[in-house]
Amino acid sequence: MACGGVTGQGIESHWLAFASTGGAKTPERPKLGNATYRFKKRCAPVDHPVVEAPFWFSDTPSEHTSRYVDDASLDGFRSRFHQLLYGEVETTDRMGKMLAEFPELPWEMRLELAHQMWDEARHIEIVAKVVEEELGGELGFGPWSLVWWWMQNEDDPLRRLTVTNCWAERNLMKTLQQWRREAQEQGLDRIADLCDYLQADERMHVRLATEWIRRLADGEQQDDLVRWGRDAVARIEGFYAGDDYEGAHGVKFTFQSGQAPSLA
Repeated sequence: MACGGVTGQGIESHWLAFASTGGAKTPERPKLGNATYRFKKRCAPVDHPVVEAPFWFSDTPSEHTSRYVDDASLDGFRSRFHQLLYGEVETTDRMGKMLAEFPELPWEMRLELAHQMWDEARHIEIVAKVVEEELGGELGFGPWSLVWWWMQNEDDPLRRLTVTNCWAERNLMKTLQQWRREAQEQGLDRIADLCDYLQADERMHVRLATEWIRRLADGEQQDDLVRWGRDAVARIEGFYAGDDYEGAHGVKFTFQSGQAPSLA
């Protein structure tokens, strides 16, 4: 070879980048001692994350009930997974928002939040393909509600996790278990397998929040989280149930004593 191969002399050093520095010694970096710098970015409060067409949001209940069907039919599964797609989009955004806004959280916790964010981003691609390729759906045929995102403007990161991870994702585990069973009964084996796959990830997301809230919040703080969480759940469930809603007094969160992120 012209350059002499790996044992050759190669190009003359004065043609290489930084060759002019010669043998100059690199200045010693200042010692910061125990000081640390944490960049904290506060996102502006918004009603919902920004999404591109054809996705859209609506706070009108009739626009949800007129487009979505909740049963074990093909139309029902198409509606279910289309709604789930929005949940995956919002959860990806809310995990990134927490990482940006709360750099003071323990490093191990931030690492787990980042892992969940990666999971949710992967779920977006999977669920979108299921809606289009397995269920023959068209993305954007129905809206996502505005009742979820408001809590992501809360100053307390544990409040955000209380409802989204320790209640909603625990419920989603049970919902996916039901969908898997119904899909198997309908002969929709690929849909059943997908439900099982997603359920395994959700279990880890519930456990993440459960363990960290128990570690970071004492008994009084946990009681406050429960009170705040029940008000938030009432706002969410009341949107869908309307006049039939009976209240969230019996709502449980997985960090409470006796509650665990299981499938029971």
